[in-house]
Amino acid sequence: MPEIKQRRISDVAFMLDSKLHVVKANRSFLRLFNTIDSNINLGDYMNETDKTNFMHFLSHYHEGMENPCFIVEFNPRGDRMNCIVQVNKEGDIFSATLQELSYLLEMLDKTIFENRKYHEILGSFNSYFFTFDGNRYRMQNTKDLTDIFEGSEETFRNYFVDFFRIDIGQEVSAKQVSRLFEDMSQKITDKGYRLLNLDGETVYVQTKVFSTREKTEFIALISTNSIIKDDNLFVEKFDGLTNLYNKKTVTEMISNKINISKQPGSLFIIDVDKFKECNDVFGHAFGDKVLVAVSKIIQEAVSGHGFAGRIGGDEFICYVDKTEEYDVRNIARDIRLGIQWAIPAINPNSVVTSSMGIVRIPQDAATYEDAFKLADKCLYIAKDRGRNCYVIYRPELHDPIIQKNDMGLKDLISGKSYADNVNAELEILDLLSSHRPHFRRKAHAEKIVSKLIAFLQVHKLTVFKYDGIAYNIAYTSGHDEINFRQRKLSDNYFRYFNAYGFFQADNINVFDTVDKEKYDMYLTDKVSSTLEVLCKKDDGSPNILVCYDVFKPAQTFPKQKIVFGIMAARILAEKGIF
Repeated sequence: MPEIKQRRISDVAFMLDSKLHVVKANRSFLRLFNTIDSNINLGDYMNETDKTNFMHFLSHYHEGMENPCFIVEFNPRGDRMNCIVQVNKEGDIFSATLQELSYLLEMLDKTIFENRKYHEILGSFNSYFFTFDGNRYRMQNTKDLTDIFEGSEETFRNYFVDFFRIDIGQEVSAKQVSRLFEDMSQKITDKGYRLLNLDGETVYVQTKVFSTREKTEFIALISTNSIIKDDNLFVEKFDGLTNLYNKKTVTEMISNKINISKQPGSLFIIDVDKFKECNDVFGHAFGDKVLVAVSKIIQEAVSGHGFAGRIGGDEFICYVDKTEEYDVRNIARDIRLGIQWAIPAINPNSVVTSSMGIVRIPQDAATYEDAFKLADKCLYIAKDRGRNCYVIYRPELHDPIIQKNDMGLKDLISGKSYADNVNAELEILDLLSSHRPHFRRKAHAEKIVSKLIAFLQVHKLTVFKYDGIAYNIAYTSGHDEINFRQRKLSDNYFRYFNAYGFFQADNINVFDTVDKEKYDMYLTDKVSSTLEVLCKKDDGSPNILVCYDVFKPAQTFPKQKIVFGIMAARILAEKGIF
């Protein structure tokens, strides 16, 4: 998309008819459209949609119009320019003036920005304040907004300490000063700091952020008042990044609700799926944006019903005063879909989802400690089901799963599960490497597939073989549903495959927001989770496509089983078993 160049357009005036023919124009108009003759048609400088709409606007112009303006995109010199055209009718001709939209928005933005800053200042009744724009600090007073000092962090920090006579020999004050400027440099606000000066007086600093469409600044309000609310003291009640309650505060609040007040409600533990991979691929700055977006969605979902906090890197907790399953599901659904829809708006190439474990009080647990443990176990059931989902605890459904998971954990700790996996892998590899006479090949292939299905814990395994023109089913086992995938196996089908020839989705719900057609295809074929491996011949041409499918409930493929599934598919292709 071409960059919209910034201009300062002024005094552009012209006259035109309803067909957009310019009758008369001033010099600013001629200079803008790079012409010496005003006898032009404005439609030649617009796209067809704007041209049609502008002509319709002019043909329906009447004196009683409340706001006779039209926003149009011109292309006078090979680059786009969004403008507001203000129109007045004079007989059969229209007189018009033109202003560039970006300039008007810039002026409006500047005015809003200054008003917001002054609103923060006047609302505090403090004597001094300083602002930080990401690079430099500037201190002013609140009486006449006189600039007192401006400089870099290092120079301003020394000036600040000297001006307010902060006693940095006192350990607490020294730490508060360091924390204040560290937080400001990291753009962490909405905090209060209490410093002591050499006269024994207390200096309070309260930080805030104010922003508009294009600009953000951070402001620190300074007061020497002796009366201040406890909420403004340097008590870490809120998480610096997300502005939700921090772990200590939210834990105490929920514990009081459950253990002391005995109030019925529901406890949610929410985890961002594969957040580490998200950070590794898109960077920590993007990861911070994800956490901020997730926190806003959670806060909006529980607003009016409860409160939320951040208890770990990508883990959140919230408590709501709802226990009816319908109400709880609605809140959980708002959070899950909100996160899935919101994050691609930050980066279209990313898909971020969440998993939740939910426990209702008092029917599921009587204490906060028991409720947290149970919600945490439900969270891991949601993870095992393929992520991007929530699990509301129901003892008849989930107790057997929890007991099985607990046994699995014991097997993992003892080493039994590793040994069992190794034995199963060796048995399958032995079958893959052994040769069978042609008349026994089908039975041999069926045995391999049966072992793979059991080891990978999938419901269906399908092999498609490429015959030079299309992919045809060479083998399918584990489920008798019609395979709708075959109808979709064009080049476009493989656009989600990575450079190494495979594609894996723990929960096909992710396609609900990015590819409705593929989402419907998986639903039609009853697939909830899938691992698909495309194997090629030595010359690079397609050979076979192996699809490992899971039906409801979805499941997460452990990394070691993804690796083994890919390896098995490649050996199947190499040996020509199908």
